[in-house]
Amino acid sequence: MPVGGGPEERIGDVLPRQDWQLVTGAIYYLRSADEVLSVNRLDLQSRRVTQVLKLPSGTVGNISNFAVSPDGRWLVFVHVDQIISELMMIENFR
Repeated sequence: MPVGGGPEERIGDVLPRQDWQLVTGAIYYLRSADEVLSVNRLDLQSRRVTQVLKLPSGTVGNISNFAVSPDGRWLVFVHVDQIISELMMIENFR
């Protein structure tokens, strides 16, 4: 929606359920296809979408697990390579 008012305008196919980050001049978002996550970039001026990176298997898709630096030069994400759970018994616990 324009800052000065007026009707809404669709700028891209970034869906609310997808993880996305707004940086100067672009929106970076995760896209899942065939169980593979990729990072796409929507340029807000040209409306052009480019795939920036295919993330490795085990990458967690969640807004709290994905961030882009304000200048768009760095990307951080969570990659899980193993999940370990341990069951422990503590005697005389009070």
